[in-house]
Amino acid sequence: LSNVVMACSRAATTAQLREVGGLYDRLRSRVMEQMPGMAAEPLLGIFLAAPSLLEFTEADTLIATNALALHLPSLGTAELARCLLACARAELVHKPFLLPLFHHLHKKR
Repeated sequence: LSNVVMACSRAATTAQLREVGGLYDRLRSRVMEQMPGMAAEPLLGIFLAAPSLLEFTEADTLIATNALALHLPSLGTAELARCLLACARAELVHKPFLLPLFHHLHKKR
């Protein structure tokens, strides 16, 4: 699922996804269903691409960060930096996620 979202974000716009017979709605609902139980790497890929491609609301973005927060201790420096990039792309300023993220980044340095 993560690979599909990443590929769509590179090859299509939200408007183009909407034009393809229900693809936008099915992809968005599938992402929202599966996000809470995803492994770290696919979840990070979705967090990087989906907020803009699938027009996440703030609540949707918080669901992604809550799911990703569980994986922060096991992520390496590169993945933590990608989390920070994803937050910037999503224009997310959510202290309960960012503080642990910066803590783990500092520990990995």
